[in-house]
Amino acid sequence: MDTQGFGYEAFRMLVPKDWKFEGGISWDYSKIPPHVYTAYTVSSPDGHSALHCYPSISYVWSQDPSTNAINAQSGFPVMQNMGTAEFLQRVFIPQARAGVSDLRVIETQPLPAQAQHMLAIANMQMQIYNQISPPQSPMEIRADAARIQVEYTYGGRKMTEDFQAGIVYNIGYVVSMYGQLATITWTPIVTCFRAPSEEMADKVRLFQIMLYSKADNPLFTVNFTQLSAVITREQLLHQQAIYARLQQIRQTMTEVSDMTWQAYQNRSAAQDRAFENYTQAYRGVATYIDPNTNRGVELPSGYGNVWTNGSEYILSDAPGYNPNTGSSRIWQPMQRK
Repeated sequence: MDTQGFGYEAFRMLVPKDWKFEGGISWDYSKIPPHVYTAYTVSSPDGHSALHCYPSISYVWSQDPSTNAINAQSGFPVMQNMGTAEFLQRVFIPQARAGVSDLRVIETQPLPAQAQHMLAIANMQMQIYNQISPPQSPMEIRADAARIQVEYTYGGRKMTEDFQAGIVYNIGYVVSMYGQLATITWTPIVTCFRAPSEEMADKVRLFQIMLYSKADNPLFTVNFTQLSAVITREQLLHQQAIYARLQQIRQTMTEVSDMTWQAYQNRSAAQDRAFENYTQAYRGVATYIDPNTNRGVELPSGYGNVWTNGSEYILSDAPGYNPNTGSSRIWQPMQRK
């Protein structure tokens, strides 16, 4: 529940009965417009396994060095924009896991479907915002998403952790005496889950259920976007006036369009690709395309060559091996999906 702002449900999710949920929605009214943080931790009874959602931090970067200096003096985090995988590897994970040892990256994977989902939500927000407070300069939105799996030692125990993140880049173009300059506000949103390495195979399905079950309330996003646009349009600077506008928007309870609902319902579908790969890695299988049916078949992973005759399969790492040699059956190679 969003107890500090609109006063209604912001999101819901399934949590194991014996696990502990801490966190939720918090507002920072010292910022104009106010900043809303979604942050929580769901931890196992022994505390070794956990799912984290970290509060978002918006960074700003401009092609104009003087603009960067002004933003830094005003207290805005200034950092040159980068891709999601690079941000996780270079910035976030070293800071978030500074107290661990022997940290190494196991797998890196782009998540284009997740990026498209985030872009759809961001474009929806921009449309609502611009209807209330039209932009003074050209704007562009981009998105990127990725996951990185790591292993490390903490407290003498080997841990496996999976970081998933998405970044929305809001790019504003301003014409100056030096030509058109871009100022980029980029906001990473990071979620991760960890478990002792020997337990991850049993826990990964549980983490998947938790993440899939999370359902955001689109009305919350729509109302907050409206509030931010009104504050900008009316140049509200005092908390009392901002809170009065918040209450007015809350009482109006704007309807959410079918298109907005659809954008949010696509969220779990965008996660399928990432979890498909993750769970397959732990189960020791991979998907191969059967040339006879053009359908995917799960087979043991780790082999360089796979063949099928339509009903049976041969897996081999032997150099130069060809099952068609001396065989009365026709074996066709299968490509990994």
